[in-house]
Amino acid sequence: MPVAGMNTENRQLMQELRPVQAIKQYLEGKELYQIRKDLAISTGRWQKLWHDFKELSRTEDLQEIEQQTGQPVVVLSAWQELFRLHRQALSGRIREMEKVCGQSFYQLLCTRHGYSSAAAEQFIEDLHELAVRLSRQGQKNNQIIYNAVSDRCL
Repeated sequence: MPVAGMNTENRQLMQELRPVQAIKQYLEGKELYQIRKDLAISTGRWQKLWHDFKELSRTEDLQEIEQQTGQPVVVLSAWQELFRLHRQALSGRIREMEKVCGQSFYQLLCTRHGYSSAAAEQFIEDLHELAVRLSRQGQKNNQIIYNAVSDRCL
């Protein structure tokens, strides 16, 4: 499924490139950790793919996005088609995140905690993914899930 290291003829035999397959599965509701596991995509690589995909909402000029992101035009054009197919769901998801998290949470991350706008957006996206994963697991009655963060190594 990689783009690099494969000639054009062999790439054309494949149904979809890995970045396209990853975004497509994510938009179809597959759990992110499973996509990353199945397609061997690191967290950092996923974040770059998702960020690059969201650039399509800003402009439809694939050459401009290619220069900014470094993604091949074949990937960008396939993503563009996915974006068109899932435009309503994507805008609904963004509105849902704003409703759930509120613009004030975003502003709190930026002002009080010094997050950049990109980091705040990624943090909210990560929280959304965690909430989706936990809600799919199904808890027993009165079960409470605790999460903790520490700056100390054990």
